[in-house]
Amino acid sequence: SQEHKLFGLKEIEYLIDACRLPEAYIVKGAGYEFVNGRYEISPLVISNGCVSAQTFTYERTSDCGKKLVLQPCLMTEPGKSHCDVWFYLSSSTTGVDYYFHETNPNEEQAVPLRGWKCIVGSKHPPPTLEQSSNTIPF
Repeated sequence: SQEHKLFGLKEIEYLIDACRLPEAYIVKGAGYEFVNGRYEISPLVISNGCVSAQTFTYERTSDCGKKLVLQPCLMTEPGKSHCDVWFYLSSSTTGVDYYFHETNPNEEQAVPLRGWKCIVGSKHPPPTLEQSSNTIPF
């Protein structure tokens, strides 16, 4: 029926969208001003115009020359049967973490836009993120 065809087309559209990553994220409002700005998907995960790695990293060089990354990290806890994914905003050269987000299991596939926290000793407030409307096939 026509109704089933429309439902099927909507499902295909959803699956295509789910197989794309934002080209960039914009970090705003962080206490550390150098953390704020546009993070582009790392060229190391792109091959022939598509994301070709299982994990993804977004990178930025601040105006003061700091190299920063926005990336997921697998976290394990004793007694748990699975790993949790946390996201970090960090220095890629010194390994210093500035902000993090502990995701829920249903959020692990996307970079969280709200709910970021400061690493102990980091400058408040934590940032919010915006996602670029341009995407790259995964």
